[in-house]
Amino acid sequence: SQDGGSKLCIALLRQIFEKLGSSIVLQSDVNGNQQIISVMFYALSTIQRALSKSYGANGMDGRNSNSNSAPTTGIVIVDESSRLDLRQIIMNYIFCISATAEVTNEVVDANYNLMPKYLRTKIGVVLSLLVRVDFPERWPNVFNELIQALHFDLIDQNIVALPRTVVLEVQRKDIFLRMLDAFCDEVVEKTQYEKNTLIKDAVRGFSIDRTNSPLPPERSISAALVETIFRIFQWSYPFMNKQSDGKVGSHEMQKLPVKAMSVLGRFIPWIELSLILNDSITSLFFSCLSSAGPGDPDDDDGSLSSQLAVQVLECFKEIVSKGMETSKKVGLIMNLRILERISECNLNLVDVDGTHITVVIKVAELINLIGFELLTFWDSHCLDALPSSNSNEIVSLTTELNRLVNLFFYVFAYDDIDVSGAILSLAVRMMATLEKEICKKREDLPFRMSAHIEQLMAVMFNQMQYPTDFDFDYEDEDDAEEEMYRNELRKLNQAITRICPNENLQFICKALSKIELPLSSAPTPIMEAALRLVYHYCEGIRPVPGINVVMKNETFREILISLHSSDIMAHHHREVLLLYYDISVRYSKILKERSDLLPNLLNAISGSRGLQHDHRRVRSRSCYFLLKLVKALGTLIRPYVEGATKGILELLSNESTRTLNPDDSLYLFETIGLLLGKAGLDEASQRDYLAAVITPHIKRIQSILNDPNLQHDPDYFGGILAYNLAGLAFLSKGFTKKVHPDVQLVLLETVPIALQVLRLLPNHTQVRDKCMIYLQRMILCLGEKVLPSIPNFLELLIEHCNNDDILYVSQLLNQLCFKFRNKAIPTIDGTTLPFLKKCQNSLPNDAQVFEDMFKAPPHLMTEQHAILKIMFAFLHQIVSTLCTEVLISSTNVSSLELILRTMGEGAVLVSDPVMKKTCIQFFRELITQWMSKDCTVAEVVRIRSGFAQYVLKIFLPKMVNYFVGAEFNIQDANQYRVMREVVAGLADIKSRCSNEEFEEFISSCNVPTEIAGGLRQAQTPADMEACLKGIISKVEIKNF
Repeated sequence: SQDGGSKLCIALLRQIFEKLGSSIVLQSDVNGNQQIISVMFYALSTIQRALSKSYGANGMDGRNSNSNSAPTTGIVIVDESSRLDLRQIIMNYIFCISATAEVTNEVVDANYNLMPKYLRTKIGVVLSLLVRVDFPERWPNVFNELIQALHFDLIDQNIVALPRTVVLEVQRKDIFLRMLDAFCDEVVEKTQYEKNTLIKDAVRGFSIDRTNSPLPPERSISAALVETIFRIFQWSYPFMNKQSDGKVGSHEMQKLPVKAMSVLGRFIPWIELSLILNDSITSLFFSCLSSAGPGDPDDDDGSLSSQLAVQVLECFKEIVSKGMETSKKVGLIMNLRILERISECNLNLVDVDGTHITVVIKVAELINLIGFELLTFWDSHCLDALPSSNSNEIVSLTTELNRLVNLFFYVFAYDDIDVSGAILSLAVRMMATLEKEICKKREDLPFRMSAHIEQLMAVMFNQMQYPTDFDFDYEDEDDAEEEMYRNELRKLNQAITRICPNENLQFICKALSKIELPLSSAPTPIMEAALRLVYHYCEGIRPVPGINVVMKNETFREILISLHSSDIMAHHHREVLLLYYDISVRYSKILKERSDLLPNLLNAISGSRGLQHDHRRVRSRSCYFLLKLVKALGTLIRPYVEGATKGILELLSNESTRTLNPDDSLYLFETIGLLLGKAGLDEASQRDYLAAVITPHIKRIQSILNDPNLQHDPDYFGGILAYNLAGLAFLSKGFTKKVHPDVQLVLLETVPIALQVLRLLPNHTQVRDKCMIYLQRMILCLGEKVLPSIPNFLELLIEHCNNDDILYVSQLLNQLCFKFRNKAIPTIDGTTLPFLKKCQNSLPNDAQVFEDMFKAPPHLMTEQHAILKIMFAFLHQIVSTLCTEVLISSTNVSSLELILRTMGEGAVLVSDPVMKKTCIQFFRELITQWMSKDCTVAEVVRIRSGFAQYVLKIFLPKMVNYFVGAEFNIQDANQYRVMREVVAGLADIKSRCSNEEFEEFISSCNVPTEIAGGLRQAQTPADMEACLKGIISKVEIKNF
């Protein structure tokens, strides 16, 4: 319906209220009113949606039917008479029901109850929407009418059960507060609507048309609302902590003070602070804080006193966050004596659950806000300014800062990450003040942040320590939160190190010295935290890289030597062990200078304290750490090559030992390769050791290939074979430059078995992926010796690859061209055309490849662009690495015309400037190689004339037409580079073709006579560019 069903729902509500009266306002379970309540709720929900819609100039504004947001313009679809009817229903039957005869002072029967909370909330929301639509034009006295409907008669605090009149009054006040809460949602916070701003200003005392002077704050509607909120608080507060005994309305009465304070907190950001800031109200705030109850681990919300304290603290946070000049803000904080009075409120900020945790968190958040304001003022008015003549101001501010620091350390040291984490940003802000204090050298000031740095580091170190029952399970949500908190602490530590490196190093020494020996039996939390300080110390040191600086510091070097000389590798906890290994890798330079420290470390990391540890994570990380150590130590590892290689091989081959992840095994293969190739072994030793490693590995692969179950379960065996191939690839990483021929022969023996794996399982994705990695490594290690075997691999890879791994096949082809240049021609000659056809199969029909591609859905267009990019890059790589003979070989020459057409269309039609440039560079290379008069290759001579005709009559004229088209923008840097490539190609071909051929090009372009003359006269790329710019400018002027 046009009114969204609102008129029908309003009539339904009136019928319900007229028939049932107060029996529905006070719900009776005996009379079965629950169904009626549900009907009322859905009727009100329908009205809510209708009040949120409006007609614009062209009808309904098109808002989603489920939207509850404010109408932006036009007339609300609920007509004025319906809204008036709804207003009367709410006011007569909910807010003014005490005037009816059936309301008495009798105690409410236990079978009755208040309206459900969700219904009271819904009524409040609908009422707020009525206010938004009709205030102030059609309902100017809405707030006064609502306030006058509330009664504040004194109630005997010793009363056992609330009489009917009081119960109904509780409900009215509850709905009134919910209406104000919804008013903040629907009007105050939706500032994008001008009407909302006007309503908010009217409540604050401004006139709608801004023609009259604003009312004094104390005479505004907002003042009346704040006063009413406080009256509700005072009326209900005496009953907050009384035993309700389940009496009707008692529980709602107890919650009214909390709700009132919550609503007040929402008013503070947009009303005058003078309405809030008086001695009686602030005293009431601190009185509520003093009454905050203790914590209860089984009660997340806490007692009503704790909930009230939370709302009071939210009010203080809003006061401190309110926009004003910093000096006024600081004056306000000091005048209210917030920090001083918090200290006097008997809040327990030391013992967990001494005060409810939610209250302590809010205290921390408030201190954090106040701290930022005070430190900002201190920095600008004391540290940055000249010495102040106002000594009283300095003294007062110093006193306040000392109170701040005192409270800060209480909450920062609190044994709960939610409390400590809430103040952590202030700790970082303190470091900014400390840095400025050091830079300014202001030792004359009475407050100095440097006096507190040692205490800050001590608390930080204590908070860095994980709980004794922490499991280091980073997939667990609670453990993840603990880890995130400590990551923030490490950032604080980094800031301290950057500003006070010497003090931080002294603290590290002090922390380590307090740990009782032996370190192997030290408590895990303190040991882990101390090692963290050592590990992260270099991150804060300047200049970067800090690790080079700290390794020159004798004190820090002594710390490292002491750690390596201790028995810490025998510590029972895995995280301490791994952190020690991490430190060893990061600061491995000390091991190069003190090689006597190396044996114990290598024995630990390769034995039961590392690679053979009980815990999977230790085994995994130890594989990585060993690899990093071997890389870092280089030839220093030479004395341990034989033992380390033998031990790793036993670990890899012995299935009875604790298993390693496949990726971790690859770390070990790479480690063996580095041990053999980078540790200073002579060529003969390299060959022998490598053969000893590879021979059993090949046998292991062969045994899998001979397994009769291979074809029955190719997925399982394919994964194993893939990682075995990857093991060979990673093993070869130790041999990169100038590989000895004897070593190459050993590696060459792995090629046949790798080819056999690929032949048996060409459809297995992992086998193809690892095989390509293996081939890329063999190309680097074996050089030209591997070329005869490559075509067999390429044939299988091209045939069975898909869109996901075709890129890796192209990388392999590109590597061959780049590495071997024209020597790669025999290798890629037979695979070039199959590879291009494989790419073509992923694109539309050849004749319509570019036209159809632009009509494809976006996701298909992206995939097709990627395939084209692969094709263009490969063809460009062929010609740029002098493998051009591949294109005109007997195998591929029949497809030359299609290749040229594809690259030509790519240069003209593809929108990506980078791809365009690749295609144009392809033709430039061909022009240079094939149009040269010195080139006497028979195949080139045969196709030269046809190639010149294509370039001069088709390709270059199309490019010129592209430049004068609407798509080309010479101001775009990438497109300008495309033009420069064409210009260079024009200059190049003009110097190589006859005048008659060039005249054919000019006539094909259909350019103006003066431009044609310029092209004939042009001798350099700059001349050609000037001519093209002339064409473009004429077209632009014509279009303009």
